[in-house]
Amino acid sequence: MPGRNALAFSLIAALWMLCLPTQATAQNQSQVQIQAEDQTQLCQPQWLNSVSLQDGTLTLAMAGDRFNVESDGQLYYDVHKVRLSAQQMDVLSDYHQFMQQELPYVLSHSQRVDDRLCQHLVIRRAKERAIQRQIPALKHWQSVSLVSQRSQSEP
Repeated sequence: MPGRNALAFSLIAALWMLCLPTQATAQNQSQVQIQAEDQTQLCQPQWLNSVSLQDGTLTLAMAGDRFNVESDGQLYYDVHKVRLSAQQMDVLSDYHQFMQQELPYVLSHSQRVDDRLCQHLVIRRAKERAIQRQIPALKHWQSVSLVSQRSQSEP
């Protein structure tokens, strides 16, 4: 009988070990979901390259380079027109329109980080990633990065 008990114990231990990865995966998934929700609730914006809007032209500045974006999505490097596809111009036109609406809000609320500001900045980052993927001249340009306050306070 002692051999059977040892065998039964080994089987129970083996089954228990098989359950651990499933539980850990479920816990990791819920932690990732919580972190994703917290990203829009608890963010610390780090302002990188400048963006400004004057006379309907959006100016993106990065390390001495200046790009101008017109409302129709046309891109200029200083005064030189950059040849773009229709899809690239659509991405820039969408970003231009978004920034026309977003910049006044962000400028007036940039000293007070709240959920709404974080939501604006999450959308801005998504639009900037689309620009980075589609327009080689702007592949390194971004105006802001977001750092979760929770990740900074936890070890």
